[in-house]
Amino acid sequence: MVKVNGNDALANGNHEEIFKEDGISAYARPDLHQGLLEDKTRTDFYKNTILKNKDLFEGKIVLDISCGLGMMSLFAAKAGARKVIGVEQSAVADQAMEIVKDNGLENVITIVKGKPDEIELAGEEKVDIIISEIMGVGLIHETGIRSLLDARNRFLKPGGLLLPDKNNLYICGVEATKLHERHIGYWNDVYGFDFSEMGKHAKSYAWHVPLKGRQVVTEPALLKEYDWSTCADGDIFFSTPFTLKCKKDDKIHSLAIYFDIQFNNSDTLSTGPEADSTHWGQLAFHLDKALDVKEGDEIQGTFSVKPHGEWDLEFQLKIDYKETSFTKAYYHYCPVSPNGSHLMYTTDE
Repeated sequence: MVKVNGNDALANGNHEEIFKEDGISAYARPDLHQGLLEDKTRTDFYKNTILKNKDLFEGKIVLDISCGLGMMSLFAAKAGARKVIGVEQSAVADQAMEIVKDNGLENVITIVKGKPDEIELAGEEKVDIIISEIMGVGLIHETGIRSLLDARNRFLKPGGLLLPDKNNLYICGVEATKLHERHIGYWNDVYGFDFSEMGKHAKSYAWHVPLKGRQVVTEPALLKEYDWSTCADGDIFFSTPFTLKCKKDDKIHSLAIYFDIQFNNSDTLSTGPEADSTHWGQLAFHLDKALDVKEGDEIQGTFSVKPHGEWDLEFQLKIDYKETSFTKAYYHYCPVSPNGSHLMYTTDE
């Protein structure tokens, strides 16, 4: 744990210092990587997409950004890539190197330990394909997007491919009575004491949650299309209007964002609440007061996101619905949760 003036950085609220010093090393933990690999929806998507597109990988040079234990590199090698370069900043690169050897692929896969934006590719000027999994909760949660753009600009051949090559970000309205009770109502009585002051803070936090399809009250609205072949640094953060159309009578307690993953205009994975669950889940913004909506009603809004410090995000929601109108800021912090996975509270039990 980082010490600041002899004190615990966490106790002093120095979140960015904690992440800079301890955050990268957290990615070397086996519990985290097991959690990622056990996300069958996520892992199968990459596996199936790569192996069914062998014609695109065969004989090619592939760069795997933030490769972790090298699973995507292994898939690329199995698909017939001539050479795969996996780049990993954390200490798990050491295990990735051994895994490559254990599977007899050291002549195909090379693991490079270092920051993606600081490496050079010895003997190779350009690559044919870049694989990445830099999507965080809410898509732009992790600054790894900048590493992808840098790698694309420096290493990808003209006409080269990116996996994924596109991501779309969506917003929807959801019924979330139990989430509200867990995240906000909890603080009203903690062991007989009034902790509601913390409940006020909880209302401004963007919560990582696993929503269910039955909780979705509105049609989704597209917030942003990211095309990683053309996206620039200045395109990452944005502000955009949206309209949500209610598809049933219900109460909306929260708005939630999620994204999809696309490759080559043929393969798509959704992280939405009506799709198979993934470790990404959704990011929920709790409203101070639930909206009582009817089928066919429309909610107008504006969604904005910008950096909050070096690692974190600030979202702003503006909502207009009948007599209700408000603007509110929400914050989300990016370190991996203490239990080694992306911790989410169930909405059902």
